[in-house]
Amino acid sequence: MKKTYDAIIIGGGVIGGSILYELTKRGLRVLLLEQGRLVRGASSAAAGMIAAQTEFDADGPLFRLALQSRSIFQEKVEELQQFSKLNVGYVKSGIIKVATQAEEITRLHRMNQAHQSVGERSSWLSTVQLRSMEPNVNINAIVSALLHERDAQIIAPNWSHAYLEASRALGATILENIDIIQLSLNKNQIRGVETSVGIFSSENVILATGVNKPNDRICKQLQFDWPVFPVKGEAFSVRSADSIINHSIVASNVYLVPKSDGRIIVGATMQPNQYDFEVDTQSINTLLQRAVQLVPSIQAYEIESTWAGHRPTTPDHLPLLGELKSINGMFIANGFFRNGILMSPIAGELMAALVSKTAWNSNFDLKPFDPHRFTNQVAKGTLIP
Repeated sequence: MKKTYDAIIIGGGVIGGSILYELTKRGLRVLLLEQGRLVRGASSAAAGMIAAQTEFDADGPLFRLALQSRSIFQEKVEELQQFSKLNVGYVKSGIIKVATQAEEITRLHRMNQAHQSVGERSSWLSTVQLRSMEPNVNINAIVSALLHERDAQIIAPNWSHAYLEASRALGATILENIDIIQLSLNKNQIRGVETSVGIFSSENVILATGVNKPNDRICKQLQFDWPVFPVKGEAFSVRSADSIINHSIVASNVYLVPKSDGRIIVGATMQPNQYDFEVDTQSINTLLQRAVQLVPSIQAYEIESTWAGHRPTTPDHLPLLGELKSINGMFIANGFFRNGILMSPIAGELMAALVSKTAWNSNFDLKPFDPHRFTNQVAKGTLIP
């Protein structure tokens, strides 16, 4: 095993995998280290919606980045399925955003206007159209519906593993269940990573650890206050031989995502700063009631599985993307909240460009994602997740 690499990535989820793939594709020798099992965090728990429009009701830097990421998703799907030999379950049928209360209609109109202002299209669905597209939906529970035709969905764990397997096929090295002890530094230049199986050398290290904060020793070395915290989400799935719904359906308090393998994923709760993986029966019951209100026939099917995941987020819900000021060659890509799957294509390309010091095919302003934007708040004690 080679001990020296052009780049080392810490974190084996979808963001770490996307960066690994893009760097390896560029011909770099890259090592990925995962302290536990690969794809065990948010990347495995996600519903997998490519919801660039459904997720955002106003223009802003993250919305613009999401649109760019969605625009290259098809290309990445074809690449990853070719190299990994995995079926990622990509379905480009659109997502239906619904309002179940009259006061929610205003938000849908605001969302549609924001999307139109940047050239994105959506379609208002009449009752007749919605009934035709989704015969099993309870029309009486919906007061308005907007179809985001360009949004899509994918099987999140398959997608995350596809990045890793495609990277392996291109020559990347991946190690899991590795303890990260400390960074290897020469003044303010990164030199590598000291682990439980030895020291790996590189002048470029990328942290993509999700909610897993580096140990105290590494945080001290980084001279960086970690602003990422978890938002726990519980979800469940049912399996149906019939196509109960044809599109992902998203309301303000529940979503239903039909998968190509016959499952329907229903989610998800939002519990900030919760680190446990327990699934509360009351939470699942509440989600089920909301799902039944939209699609009554779902109650005829047994719950196949329940789970909880932790979305890594920041106080402003924008990710951390860039190089740390304290250490040359030390990068971070984290805090994608519930958009990690959606953002993985663009995050991989962006971070690969930064690390390899090559031009990125966009003049997009990365200042809103500056990893140091919370520094003053931390120092003053005003940063409250």
